[in-house]
Amino acid sequence: MITFFKNLFSSFYLIIEILLSFFFYVIFMVSQQDKNDDNANSEKSEADVQEKDDSEKDKVIERQKKVDENYKRLKNNIDKEYEEIYEDESGISDYLPVYKVRLKLFVVPILIALVSSGILAWIVFSLGFSGDAGGDDPSLGLWYGIIFTVVAAISSIFIAYIVKKKGEEALKYLMGFAFFLLTCMLSYFFGDILLIIYSPNQLVYNILSFIYFVFCLILSIYLIRSFFGGKMSKKKRNFYVLFIGILIGSFMNIVFYENSFLIASMLIGISIWDIISVKKGPIKSIMEATGGYDPEFERKLKSGEIEIKDFEFSELEIGIGDIAFYSLLASHSLVAGYFITENLTVAIISMTFACIGIIVGSLLTISALKRNKILPGLPLSIFIGIGLALLSGYVSYLII
Repeated sequence: MITFFKNLFSSFYLIIEILLSFFFYVIFMVSQQDKNDDNANSEKSEADVQEKDDSEKDKVIERQKKVDENYKRLKNNIDKEYEEIYEDESGISDYLPVYKVRLKLFVVPILIALVSSGILAWIVFSLGFSGDAGGDDPSLGLWYGIIFTVVAAISSIFIAYIVKKKGEEALKYLMGFAFFLLTCMLSYFFGDILLIIYSPNQLVYNILSFIYFVFCLILSIYLIRSFFGGKMSKKKRNFYVLFIGILIGSFMNIVFYENSFLIASMLIGISIWDIISVKKGPIKSIMEATGGYDPEFERKLKSGEIEIKDFEFSELEIGIGDIAFYSLLASHSLVAGYFITENLTVAIISMTFACIGIIVGSLLTISALKRNKILPGLPLSIFIGIGLALLSGYVSYLII
């Protein structure tokens, strides 16, 4: 009996123990669940905060994107407004070798042309390659300069006449043919100098020179087709125009370097003709014939009835002739300065001030574009450049 009760008590005790264990287990699980819930709530709260922060960041980013889009839209509107005012409805600039650049960057291509032409002309000059086509007679140089100006004037009048009679297509073919000759001739001229230097004998030179001439011919045809066929990008067109302009200026300096009177009279004569041509001559006639010039618009622009907004965003067109004659003045100031004084420091100073004069003249010309649709690019730059080159060269020669 005692054993029975003992066993019963043991069983009861075991049951109680199991129940208590279960009870404590349940309590533990409940507390653990509460803890997990607290952790979950905490994590959820942190996640909510993080999500809120991310949401705020997204809103900031979105607002910034809208600001950028509004700025781009505003800038595009400004560009469009300027293009509508200065739009070349005839598309004539596609036929002309011009360097297109934003106003705020216009100094860059000019500086590249001035420095590059000076370096190129100096290298060729130091290698002993130079011409004496103009001699060293001042009166002869003056006459050569006048003849060059007259030939340029007659040529431009002839082009204007052809354009009036035949239209824009005639201008396209005339410019294409002229640019083809320049590209082929100048590329061959400067490359042939290297062949002369490095060819071991006359036979090798003759063979290489012929091969190189054929290469220049093919390359020129390809470039002209791409340029006037609209297959060149804006950057490539700009590079092409700048490169040929530098070669033209350097070539003329190399050929006529001995006669500074010839080059000075040439530069002054062409500058005077540039004024006449733009104001009353062939360039104005070509613009009128192709629809690129509106006298009424020009009148309103000068009188202030029309005002160009955001002029600093505008795009300028620098003609290859401007680049060529700027390059000629800069490179001749260097070479002639050394040839006359035999002092490289004086030559560099003369060239530096010539470049400063060209830049100052360009700035003055561009400031006048606010009241004019088209202006001659040469006169102010050439006149100021020549004056500063002569003055700085003379003063530095006396001092040094």
